[in-house]
Amino acid sequence: MKSFFTLGLILFSLVTISFISCGKGDKKKSALSRNSLPLLRTRFVPPKPVADDYVGSQACQQCHADILQEYQTHPMATSMSLPGQTGIEDFQSPANIPTTDQIQYSVKMEGERVIHQEQKLAVSGEVLTNHQEEISFTCGSGTRGCSYFIFREGRLFQSPITWYGKKGQWDLSPGYTPGRNPRFERVASDGCLACHAGRMNPIPQERNRFDEKKPFHELAIGCERCHGPGKKHIHFHEENIAARDTVDPIVNPEKLSPELRDAVCYQCHLQGLNRITRYGRSEYDFRPGMTISDVWIPFLKTGDTNDNQVEAVSQVEQMQQSRCYIESDGKMGCISCHDPHSSPQESNRVPFFRKQCIACHASDQPAGPLARPGGDLSNTPPCAMPTAERLSKSPDDSCIGCHMPKLNAGDVPHTAQTNHRVHIPGKTANPPSKARKELQIWVDRKVPNHVLSRARTIFQAEQAFMTKDPKLTEKALSGLADFYPQAKDDLALNEALAQLYYAKGNVDQAIQLWKAQLKLRPNDEFLLSQLALALQEEGKTEEAYTIYRSLISVNRSRPQTLKRFLDACTRTNRIDEGIQIAKSILVLDPGSQLTHAWLAKAYEKTDPPQADYHQNLAENLPSVK
Repeated sequence: MKSFFTLGLILFSLVTISFISCGKGDKKKSALSRNSLPLLRTRFVPPKPVADDYVGSQACQQCHADILQEYQTHPMATSMSLPGQTGIEDFQSPANIPTTDQIQYSVKMEGERVIHQEQKLAVSGEVLTNHQEEISFTCGSGTRGCSYFIFREGRLFQSPITWYGKKGQWDLSPGYTPGRNPRFERVASDGCLACHAGRMNPIPQERNRFDEKKPFHELAIGCERCHGPGKKHIHFHEENIAARDTVDPIVNPEKLSPELRDAVCYQCHLQGLNRITRYGRSEYDFRPGMTISDVWIPFLKTGDTNDNQVEAVSQVEQMQQSRCYIESDGKMGCISCHDPHSSPQESNRVPFFRKQCIACHASDQPAGPLARPGGDLSNTPPCAMPTAERLSKSPDDSCIGCHMPKLNAGDVPHTAQTNHRVHIPGKTANPPSKARKELQIWVDRKVPNHVLSRARTIFQAEQAFMTKDPKLTEKALSGLADFYPQAKDDLALNEALAQLYYAKGNVDQAIQLWKAQLKLRPNDEFLLSQLALALQEEGKTEEAYTIYRSLISVNRSRPQTLKRFLDACTRTNRIDEGIQIAKSILVLDPGSQLTHAWLAKAYEKTDPPQADYHQNLAENLPSVK
């Protein structure tokens, strides 16, 4: 039987976190040194706080009941809900989702409760362990699909099971594969929830953590997402301020400039490869009337198609490469085609969107409102293809069927995505600019160079960890030289620097930065995780143990954290405490092979039957990949 130290080492090595995936590298001093840096740093001024006087969509009911009722037909109105409310999943036919690593998932309803189940199997097919999680919230309207969240200790964890509406089947969630399966441990981030939910109730100074009694102020996306906080608007009308010839403070996106109008949609539909929040901003700071660049600096995807596939969230990049958009001189936007208050029924989808196309392109109508100034679109025929040929291919005369076909979403299985390039069939679409091979930053207003440089550096640091590219690490480090000394409260920049120091082997400097940030955010789970792991890898086990104690007081519902803590207990000979931690791991991950092996060794002398039980499971469970 393996020694405690060997088992602990295996547990530790298998649960490293993505923040520090480059490894330590050599111990040579980084090119980024105090002597080589400029004495002056660029000063970032904290932005003014944004309005937070929300009232909730129901407050709009009294005056806008018809619009609110119409909006209930829109998928955004059911972007987040309680389990079983979408009415689209087939719970009567329980799912069996086999995988190639001896794990099987299934779904069932018990009364009003939705249960997701994970079973780990022996090679013979025998069920060895059974883990069940009760679903707390459903994410998605079901139009394309639904994903599911479990709420524990103020955090939302995604289930590995998703319902795919178009195919009418259960399968692994996007990003989950047999060789890459985070099980029930993937945390829903602030960036995800800021778009998929109506309005969160986050804990200040903590990432991805919400009030345990009331995580949502409003479950689904509501009126204020597009029109802004409504308190002043209600006061404006209740006090009859309108009679004083002042401006109603509510935002009507249709009346904004094109850049500000589009930003209302882009706040969620322009994700790009990544987007970095600006200094002093959070994922929840966008308000209608702001530009995207007021809150985020996005790095773009190509928006291109490849092997009849597109990215699931790349519509903006695609649309802006279309001839329709280019020739509108910016007048065309999302709401030129989409009604933000309602969504057409499937039976009416083709005529609805054909009408939107004809508004600009019909020969028997004056130039549409989006016609290019000076361009003669008024005499453009509805379609260049002869009518008989067109109807033979598309009996319902669908414009979008030819010009915006459905393609597979390459990053979401079983899901189709409309191609927003609006291409002409038989002609090669204009390829993305060659410049897109380099980092391309989205800007919709003038942004200072140091703001762009900060975002680029943070983005490159994250890329360096994922690719383990030493050249990219050096490039990101050189970019950080523009920001020395960093603002003490700039978490993203300091964290990027600490991770790059660590990747270069300057572990002591990385540890100092993490500790400095923890003084400002003592309950930040990610800072604690990075610091504990760094200390552990450096052999500073007693100090790592102390940090892990703080970490599990913040969140003890992550098996990977508990496994690293178990290693620290083993290395400091705290076996009794390790047994309790191992039991906690098995509550969350009963199929953890190495944890069973650890307990088999722990019980070897004190409780032989328990030792045999855990040893049997350790020998028969699928090995960790």
